[in-house]
Amino acid sequence: MNAPVIAKHNLDAFIPDTEIVVKIPGGTEGQIVRELRNDIVLVQFNVPSLGPLRVALHDLSVQDTFDLLLSQMEAMQHTSITDKAEAHSEADKVLIRTLRVLADESNQRTG
Repeated sequence: MNAPVIAKHNLDAFIPDTEIVVKIPGGTEGQIVRELRNDIVLVQFNVPSLGPLRVALHDLSVQDTFDLLLSQMEAMQHTSITDKAEAHSEADKVLIRTLRVLADESNQRTG
């Protein structure tokens, strides 16, 4: 997914494959590394010496922009992915993110 994010509030994040909790303060910035399942993502927060953490997507403010989405889709078109199913899956994820950006109230035209 590779989208920049900000923690909406103080939250509990988990070290992958464990139940070890790491407290992340609200406003901490990071980047989504990978989508796992059911709106759970791995996030690499901008904290030195801290690896990726499991976080619920609803606890994050995703900072996607159309420029970022377009550049990621363009980059996918210029790669030769041998696994067609994986290529379609990655493109679908970018399209879903695009729909989320479009559906965000802050992107609605007023007046």
